[in-house]
Amino acid sequence: MKKLKINSFKCTFVLRHRWEEGSKSILKNYEAHKIRTNWQLGIWARIDKVVGSVKQGSNKTETVKKTFTGENLVNDYYIGLNLIVCKVWVNFSFKPTFGF
Repeated sequence: MKKLKINSFKCTFVLRHRWEEGSKSILKNYEAHKIRTNWQLGIWARIDKVVGSVKQGSNKTETVKKTFTGENLVNDYYIGLNLIVCKVWVNFSFKPTFGF
């Protein structure tokens, strides 16, 4: 996994392969277990909404209220390849400001 951050633009490159240690447990590398048991070939894309950066308030309660609002959502984009023996994807997110 390789991460890149430029201002509000964040990008992550991930490569997972069949020979990784894996387990059915989510806490013990469930993604590697899925790659080993599911044989897939294809291209995929996904868009999610995630919470953006932390907005500081005067105390902890205000910080939580400012951070977890509808205005602080960021689009999170995934583009990936499933290549039978490995899975590769790029994840990037940014908040378009348009001068605001």
